[in-house]
Amino acid sequence: MARKYAAIMASLGMTLVLLRALRHGGGLDAIPAGVAWMVAFGLVGYILGAIARTTVDESVRLSMQHEIGIASGQHRGPHRTSQTENGFSHQK
Repeated sequence: MARKYAAIMASLGMTLVLLRALRHGGGLDAIPAGVAWMVAFGLVGYILGAIARTTVDESVRLSMQHEIGIASGQHRGPHRTSQTENGFSHQK
């Protein structure tokens, strides 16, 4: 997931710089700036992708642990929490 986000963001960075250069009449001098922004956006994309992957993995792991706990009878039944009509939580 991190590599996909990095590739998307890097492509976006390069595209934005090249489009800006075309709009303002720039030439080949925009390519080094495009590469620099491509690297910067790629790093940001990689970091965001890694955070997203970790978040999804942790969420799935906690859900699976919860489901396994319920299936194996380790669920603490009498201490369930539910919401009342006004949105506040209370224990049953």
